[in-house]
Amino acid sequence: MKKFLTLVLALLFLFGAGALAVQADQNYKEKNSPQKGWEKHQKLKDVKGHWAEDAILMMNTKGFIKGYEDATFKPNKPVTQLEAIVMIVRAQGLEDEAQDHKLNDLLKKTAQIPAWAEGYMAVALKENILDEGEMLSFRPNQGAKRIQVALWITRALDLDDYLDSDDDLPYLDKKDIPEDLYNAVVLISESGIMKGNNKNYFLPNKAITRAEMAILLERINGAGTDANIYISEFSGIITDVDDDEITVKGWSVSKTFDFDDEVTVYLNGKKSDVDDLDVDDYVKLTLNKKGDVIAVKATSPDQDDINEDDEKEFEGKIVAINLIDDDEGFITIKSGNKNYRFQVDEDTDVEMDDDGETLELDELKLGWNVEIMAEGKMARSIIIESSDNDNDDDDEETEYEGIITKIDSKNKRIVIKDENGKTYTFFVDKKTEITIDEDDDKDDAELSDLRIGDEAEIGAKGNLALKIEVDRD
Repeated sequence: MKKFLTLVLALLFLFGAGALAVQADQNYKEKNSPQKGWEKHQKLKDVKGHWAEDAILMMNTKGFIKGYEDATFKPNKPVTQLEAIVMIVRAQGLEDEAQDHKLNDLLKKTAQIPAWAEGYMAVALKENILDEGEMLSFRPNQGAKRIQVALWITRALDLDDYLDSDDDLPYLDKKDIPEDLYNAVVLISESGIMKGNNKNYFLPNKAITRAEMAILLERINGAGTDANIYISEFSGIITDVDDDEITVKGWSVSKTFDFDDEVTVYLNGKKSDVDDLDVDDYVKLTLNKKGDVIAVKATSPDQDDINEDDEKEFEGKIVAINLIDDDEGFITIKSGNKNYRFQVDEDTDVEMDDDGETLELDELKLGWNVEIMAEGKMARSIIIESSDNDNDDDDEETEYEGIITKIDSKNKRIVIKDENGKTYTFFVDKKTEITIDEDDDKDDAELSDLRIGDEAEIGAKGNLALKIEVDRD
């Protein structure tokens, strides 16, 4: 009670009559709250081709981030502090709870919270995303800074329960990060949810845009306050799909995932359904904390540019190889934003472009850049651009050493951090050799036998772990 009375007096002093620093935006509710008669998903006219288009559309479909009544999204407009809190609460799956909560009158008035948003603020207080003291400086209509959003997300996900915050930051502007918020930036950077720019600046005081917020919401959606904070992504070619699950062949491993009941699907840039997905579609899956698919971005092989009787050259990167036998099947390449699938057989010539060395079809590798001369949908020759593939070291085993920081049994992967603080993620399959050396006894082990904190040596090709050796002596 004493603490509350102190807060009341402080609020009255700071926000006395005639001294309100923030004037409520009279149009805020009309622009930003759910509108009667609106569909959850709007057709937004100013996001096509935007770098965050996919995230914007998915988060808009889920109702986490709204467009405006004129069907614009305004992706480069700063997000206000109130908008950011509302979006984070929604992305945490607390929408229903927000509708049932109220903010006490004093906090509601002093922070100038509109009636429609008070439930979100009440939930934010309840979940410790904000505290009552911070309501003193809360400015609902001011742009939310990156450092503020980092703090709120860190609290929303309880990141300090999952990650070590003792690491130093690599950012060149880390001196601009307040000391009491330093750990929040460490945690959100370690989680991969928010990073610095390509010049290694975090820009803590920069206002975050609506497009940037959509990306963050996509990363935290489904995490929950008791979640494994690593929201996973998996990309590859569909090899099997039905209404309940999808099997995707990735770079080094094939995996099967269940669809979430409310999965969002975009196919070739348009909102679609699971029924529209097909074998050989190239997909990027977003997984929730349970490992279920909550979002699918898919691209179908673009056969419209391929005429049956035409002979034409195509250039691109191999994204799928589906051989029925060693000398017959299909190959899919990605060229720009299009995928092309070609039939191959024993008459398809495969050779290197530098010395003319010939290869067999089963020697082709994902990620190689190639030129394909096709007659209709049949690949007559495949030329491998060796100069572009010289740096591809996926065929060589690379050694890594570090501490295991995460074990994802559902998706069969582990994360390690090396002595320089760099993290690496590896998939584990049935061929991965796992051994544990304990008390001078070296025993074969399973993924479930590993522990967070184990010192591990990993031999990998690409992101597939071939062997994992743990020393507990």
